[in-house]
Amino acid sequence: MGELLVVVVVAVVVNVAWTLLARTFPAVLTAKLTKGIEHGHATELSRLKADLDARYSTLKSSVDFLSASQSDLRTRAITSVESLWTAVLEIEREHSDLVFVDNIFVSEELRDFFASGRIKKHLADYSDTDVLAKKMERFVHLTSERERLFSGERLWLRFSTFCRAHGRMAVLAQFSFEKETYVDWRTDHLMNSILGAILPADVLERAKKRRLGGFREVTGHLKAEFLKEAIRVMSGSQHVADSLSDVQSTLLSEQQRLTPDRSQREST
Repeated sequence: MGELLVVVVVAVVVNVAWTLLARTFPAVLTAKLTKGIEHGHATELSRLKADLDARYSTLKSSVDFLSASQSDLRTRAITSVESLWTAVLEIEREHSDLVFVDNIFVSEELRDFFASGRIKKHLADYSDTDVLAKKMERFVHLTSERERLFSGERLWLRFSTFCRAHGRMAVLAQFSFEKETYVDWRTDHLMNSILGAILPADVLERAKKRRLGGFREVTGHLKAEFLKEAIRVMSGSQHVADSLSDVQSTLLSEQQRLTPDRSQREST
């Protein structure tokens, strides 16, 4: 009877032990697995944060450098624009007598004046080859390309067209003295090529149809276009737009590189 009781007690104890073990082990196992997963996520998040911090630091340094360099570039651009505008005014002053004659005499009158030589008192510099050569030397000095790098191609094109048009006008005046008849800028193929490269066709044709002041109209249009572009260059809008575009491209590139890395890590 005593032995039977012992067997029964042992069986009960074993059953209880197995029951407790069956209930406790999943909780312990689950806690262990959860802790391991949380540790893995924490490690991954820490590594991802460090990666993002490093990339942000690089981009921030680039943006800071960009801000500083933009200030220097803008200052240099303003200086270049001022130099070009000074040259525009000087060229205009240098050839003011030539433009004045075109502004107050019609083509028929100019043909008579060049044939008779009466125009010489108004345009003496253009009848003397040596004097004209010195004038053109000053012209070349004023149109130096030193400022081209910081002014931009659009502004330089307007500036150089303005300069070349006045230079061609001076050459045509010399031809008129040599031939003793007026060589009209309106029918000169090279002058039309110079002006047509930048002026709208309707603007050029309207100026050519004017009996008086046609050349002043085209150069006035060139000056207006120069000033409009000069304001844009001095504001720095184009440099900033280009630089922001570069920064945006960098950010997008970093984002595209980061996304595959994150997907690969999550899959493992």
